[in-house]
Amino acid sequence: MSMFEQAFARETTRYEELICRKNHPADTYNGIYTRWQNPVLTREHAPLIWRYDFCPETNPNFMEPSPRC
Repeated sequence: MSMFEQAFARETTRYEELICRKNHPADTYNGIYTRWQNPVLTREHAPLIWRYDFCPETNPNFMEPSPRC
């Protein structure tokens, strides 16, 4: 298995675990808002196709591109 395939499998597994995990209310409650244990939406929730180039020729190390200013 190539390094690209290993990294792809690792990131896919992490993403699936993140998306499928249950979120429960936290113990703290102020009477108005219910706080949750995990953030509802983070940059990690973005689909992998938005974050990575899936072409092994142009991205052999399966790296995220650096953010543009």
